[in-house]
Amino acid sequence: RLEVRHGNTQADQLVYLVENYVPNTGGGDIPIETETFVSDNMITNPQFSLVSFASPFSLSDTDPDSIEVAPGWFLDLAGTGTVELNQIPLSSTDANPTNAPWALQLSLSGWDDVTLRQRFEQNGMLFANRFVSSSITARLDGVPQDIQARLVDSMGTPLGIILEPSTVTEDWQE
Repeated sequence: RLEVRHGNTQADQLVYLVENYVPNTGGGDIPIETETFVSDNMITNPQFSLVSFASPFSLSDTDPDSIEVAPGWFLDLAGTGTVELNQIPLSSTDANPTNAPWALQLSLSGWDDVTLRQRFEQNGMLFANRFVSSSITARLDGVPQDIQARLVDSMGTPLGIILEPSTVTEDWQE
């Protein structure tokens, strides 16, 4: 699905819509079933230009339900704590390796476990042999923390570590 909006958020007026868009085919409305696999989403919205919350979003809770951060992206929190989410516009004064126009800012306090995840739907054939790569651009304010990327099937079974635990510091890292 390809959407052109009069602005930078899902709340902005829809100008043009192409259903079942397939890159390099010249258009949409081509059934995805003609491909070798059916896919609802593949690393969609990687720079968080679309978010599913009014920025800023704040929550103080114990073991809350998953929070839909953006289409297809969810934040899972375990334990007790507070979280504030912001969609941050980036500019040339905040140079980052991918030249992303937007960033997702998570301000966390407390929590025993924090997971930001994206759900891929109907992609079993693609991931069956674990041919997956990952690229993350991140930075944080404060004490360096480790992040990792994992592939987990729909039954919750870990299939592999896509990005080994990597330390994120106050500098943009890719």
